Amino acid sequence: MIVIVIISILALIVIPALMSATRQAKESALKADLHILRESVEIFHNDTGAYPQNLNSLISTTSPTRGVDENGNSVTITPGMYKGPYLPPNGGIRGRGIPINPFIDRSITRVNQHWKYTANGGYVNVPDSIADYTTVDGVAFGNL
Repeated sequence: MIVIVIISILALIVIPALMSATRQAKESALKADLHILRESVEIFHNDTGAYPQNLNSLISTTSPTRGVDENGNSVTITPGMYKGPYLPPNGGIRGRGIPINPFIDRSITRVNQHWKYTANGGYVNVPDSIADYTTVDGVAFGNL
């Protein structure tokens, strides 16, 4: 009987700690993926003078013909300016290089369900479906 009580007490201590560690690991992955996506969009912009029309432009092996300026207007990308792909060609969503959001079901294969992208300004964030989630530190995912 005492052994069962001791095991129960240890379980009450260990299980929450493990759950917190898993959550913190997912949050770290989310922050790293956001950083990678944002940096890739910025490099694309620096190279081409335009923001990608969508995140799939970051993994293209050929130069997109169109991009978006800061005001959301479609602009021509000068041939030879694109130096992509800007993300690794393997892994990620559909095995094509765009990171999988660790808080979204891995079986979901639509990029816009993993990441919210606003072409005018090249802004990448979490989708609205998880924007109100908060980190262990209390920061809303939408503010990462």
